[in-house]
Amino acid sequence: MEYAMLPLAFACVILAGFEVLARLVVPVMGNVLTRTMQDKSRRSVPVQSSHHDKFDAVDWLCITFSRCITVPFVYHLLVYCCVSPCVLWPGGAGGNNDNFPQNMPAALFTADGFVDANAAIVEFLAENVIAGNATKVVTAGATKTAWDANLGKTTSAIVHYAVSVILMYVTYDFFYYWFHRTLHLRSLYKFVHKHHHRQHAPTRGNLDAINVHPFEFICGEYNHLLAVSLVGNGMRAAGLGGVPIGAILTFVVLGGALASLNHTRFNVRFGAFSRLYSFAHPKKGGATPAYEVAAHDVHHRLPTKNYGQYLMIYDVMFGSYERLVDKTSSSKSM
Repeated sequence: MEYAMLPLAFACVILAGFEVLARLVVPVMGNVLTRTMQDKSRRSVPVQSSHHDKFDAVDWLCITFSRCITVPFVYHLLVYCCVSPCVLWPGGAGGNNDNFPQNMPAALFTADGFVDANAAIVEFLAENVIAGNATKVVTAGATKTAWDANLGKTTSAIVHYAVSVILMYVTYDFFYYWFHRTLHLRSLYKFVHKHHHRQHAPTRGNLDAINVHPFEFICGEYNHLLAVSLVGNGMRAAGLGGVPIGAILTFVVLGGALASLNHTRFNVRFGAFSRLYSFAHPKKGGATPAYEVAAHDVHHRLPTKNYGQYLMIYDVMFGSYERLVDKTSSSKSM
């Protein structure tokens, strides 16, 4: 039972990660990404609606649940990454390691099996990450995958990594867009998503982001695992080996940061779908940022607009995108 304390330690690390994300990562990202704006008045999203100033008991209950349920989610994601042949580890190693119990899913529901699974995960990580040179995680699978065999260049791993990350975000947001839009149906809204919209002008970052109904948070979290699985299986079927573990790490961690930034006043934006937006809305024209904090702020004021979590591509495609109109600046110019 040498690994018996591992679940507790694992939970503490995940919960500590929430604090690091909320207090360090998000503020630093927001300040760095908005510093390039020459007009300082544009660095923050203007507050155009009422603010939910004080959390009540229900708010804190939802926040606490969200934090706690993240622990099993990360564990399940880690197990999937260790056992799936669609996940590439440093040196080209895939999942289905011999160290794992043959009846892995069933083993996780027994005390001894849970401990054995934890031991197997530690051994797998030690063999494939620590011994395999952890610095190669981001470009995992660079030497022995079918992708590298075809291109034979180091840059192939970087392209593989970048394409994997992009595909996972595109896949995630497709399902999230429709899930989120469904939650706004009048027959469902008051039962689940209404709680999150008590806040009309998010400012607290991670706290406002995870202050959602438990059902909504669970679906949103495990949608990440769905995206990883679909993209991994798709790339494996295409002869590209699968998804690098570094790409999965980037997808999940950066996703948490972006979702938190969505609930701040930092006017962060990057990427553009200019041609797509101009094609879909020829009368409006102009570019639409791929990611934009202001877009989600609009959603908190106009609940039937901007359903996307990370990308605005589906809102543009399906006609629910709405630009932020700075009422303050427009009134000053009149």
